[in-house]
Amino acid sequence: MLVPLVHRGDALSILFTRRNEHLRQHAGQISFPGGGVEGIDADVIAAARDAGLVVLPAGDNVVRLLPPLTLSEEEAREGVALMSKAASALEMKVAAQ
Repeated sequence: MLVPLVHRGDALSILFTRRNEHLRQHAGQISFPGGGVEGIDADVIAAARDAGLVVLPAGDNVVRLLPPLTLSEEEAREGVALMSKAASALEMKVAAQ
């Protein structure tokens, strides 16, 4: 198991997220960062990779992000920006269809 750690002040902390309250399963629960989509297809993976993210499909509705084992705050922010870029590109593709 990989555990996401962040450096805060003089200590390392475990990074958790809270799942969206609108999810059908496990709404509002605390979890490790990750992402899910309804019915992953090649377009989701391609959009992420085109944005510069290293991702893997992991089941029908999970995308695994593969950040470096040591991750600075700046790198984490860059990753979030790349995820946003990928999501925008995918939205534009879907809207154009």
